[in-house]
Amino acid sequence: MHIEDANKIPIWTSATVDALIRLREQAVKHGASALKAWTMLGERAALATRRATSVDGWLSTIMDSFRVSNIDNESAQVMIDLSGAVGPDFDEWIAMVDEHLPMLIARAKAKFAEIKKANKAKRAELEDAYTAANELLEAVGEAPKKRAKTAKKTAKKTDKPTDKAQGELL
Repeated sequence: MHIEDANKIPIWTSATVDALIRLREQAVKHGASALKAWTMLGERAALATRRATSVDGWLSTIMDSFRVSNIDNESAQVMIDLSGAVGPDFDEWIAMVDEHLPMLIARAKAKFAEIKKANKAKRAELEDAYTAANELLEAVGEAPKKRAKTAKKTAKKTDKPTDKAQGELL
């Protein structure tokens, strides 16, 4: 995918932010402290920026530093998308990452917080629907159905952020 020069930076920024969110998620999933994950990610991304010779190398260096050997399909696609967006312009992209890494991490944290807030609202909505369904069942003299109980469990388990634009888990 070839990107016109005027569009490179915003596309690279967005793709890099998405990849940073996924890298943090995978790090936490593989044992990193959720409280320290952003700081650790920033440090490891800075190290990878100095060592990598390709986008794939940059991503792999960060994943290796967190001992992440296996990622979910959605995270894999986000990383492939970043690599595709950068294409042959690695040197220019890595210079942008090196210069703006603290802001890229800040953008990733802000986007992650927005997504998390949206998911919290979705869980509350699901909980309200569960309560309403059970009240309806009780009003007609039936016991709450297993399906309604399952919905409540699902609402509690959905702690992973989703991209509200795409509706997929992050």
